[in-house]
Amino acid sequence: MRNTKMTNPKMSWQVTMTKRKSFLRYGLRSAAGLVGAAIAAGVVGFLCIVPLPNFTATARSQLVTPTPTDQRLICPGSTVDVLALNGDATSFGAMGVPEYVTSERGTSITQTALAAPDASSGDSLTQPQQLFAPAPSTDTAPQISGVQSQQVATESISGLATAPCGEASTDAWLVGGSTQTGRTTLLFLTNPTEVAANVTVTVLGENGWISGPGSSGIIVEPATQRIISLAALAPNVGNPVVRVTSTGGQVVPTLQQSVIRTLLPDGVELIAQGANPNVRLVIPGIRLSGMSSEYSTEGGIVTIDSEPAIRIGVPGEEDAAVTVTAYGVSGKPVAVKSTVPAGRVVELPFGRLDDGVYTLVVSATHPVVAAARTINYANIDPFTDAPSTADPAAPEQAVGPDSVGSLAPLTGGDFTWNVSTLPIMGETLVSVSTGPRPTLTLFNSGKSDVTVRLSEADTSLPDVTIPAFGVRAVPLTPGARYALLSEFAVYAAVNYAGQGLGASVPLAPASQLASGIMVFPR
Repeated sequence: MRNTKMTNPKMSWQVTMTKRKSFLRYGLRSAAGLVGAAIAAGVVGFLCIVPLPNFTATARSQLVTPTPTDQRLICPGSTVDVLALNGDATSFGAMGVPEYVTSERGTSITQTALAAPDASSGDSLTQPQQLFAPAPSTDTAPQISGVQSQQVATESISGLATAPCGEASTDAWLVGGSTQTGRTTLLFLTNPTEVAANVTVTVLGENGWISGPGSSGIIVEPATQRIISLAALAPNVGNPVVRVTSTGGQVVPTLQQSVIRTLLPDGVELIAQGANPNVRLVIPGIRLSGMSSEYSTEGGIVTIDSEPAIRIGVPGEEDAAVTVTAYGVSGKPVAVKSTVPAGRVVELPFGRLDDGVYTLVVSATHPVVAAARTINYANIDPFTDAPSTADPAAPEQAVGPDSVGSLAPLTGGDFTWNVSTLPIMGETLVSVSTGPRPTLTLFNSGKSDVTVRLSEADTSLPDVTIPAFGVRAVPLTPGARYALLSEFAVYAAVNYAGQGLGASVPLAPASQLASGIMVFPR
């Protein structure tokens, strides 16, 4: 029997209609896609031809410029000697008049003496000096700077001592000095404010923190300087770090250290405050001489203060792994690594460095304070890199209008304390004393070259380009006044060096008390 396939006309018509509908849907979709693509292409072309309006959303802000205030800088005054009168070793005598060099921009300076009852000499110029600049009538903040310098040569103290004139503060750290036998370190506390300052002095040494009697509740009257022997607070300490805090009035602290070796004077220095504890510190303007000599160390630590060293203190409660990198004007950087115990102070060697000018970068795993001591030998000229054939008993030209013992021979050498400092940017005034061979050292800690403009008495000098992580040394004119302009942060110091003489003055940022403040309302 043959199967017969039956065809349903109605079903065939429905299949045909379904195919037609599918074809129409596909055609319409394709047409819509082509039209959309054409529209998109037209929009893109329109955007490429016709510029659109710009719109940038910025946070609301306002530059608030406070009324410029009076500016005050304090110079510590004359170097002093300890006077033993009737068994009293707390009296001090001023040792002549320092030289003061000041400069200003947009204002005028009035120089006045502050009271110094602990070292009265009858001459107001031996007392601490206040450089006062009144607030200007315009909105531009004034700029002032100052430096003092003094060369001394007596039977008990000899050498060159310079110091910047600085601003008062409520918390300061000073790295330098010694209270061991033959070393005298004095602490000058100058209060330029109109209220009494209640001062606390704490000392960190090679064996930890020292809390001596009389270290707190030290009252410094307004517009007055007090002088304290550091040995009274921390006796027989070889590597002191001094912290000075105050309430009420603010103070300007300065250390004076002098050394006697085998009954002969061997240097004097005024030590300014350095940067507060940090994990990264920069010490610019270090001039090394006589580095061909062999130095003795014990376990990588310097134990003799007649040798150059880097003093590092850890005020915290955790050990700090420290790396000190020396960057020179030429050559590759040289690094020294060590671990400094918590609550201790050590002195590290410089390592194998040639004579020359350097900047130290101290990096640590925990906050530290640091300074560098260099030695100025009586028989070595630091600019010839070789022992001098000149008579070491013939001193350099005396510094200052009334230097003490300017005709007396310098029986020993001298030493310099180089302190850590903060970066400067914008315009900075540089006052130069008449010390021997002043040199401006500039360090660029950035990754790109920096160009610095330097001018003297409104006369532009050649620009100085400092390469990344580079050092430049620029000779200056003794007694001159300069303006330094940099668009980027640099570190700077002025170093003075001669045969058997040395000193260093850090350049601090200009006062920010009257600068503008950008306020962002919430």
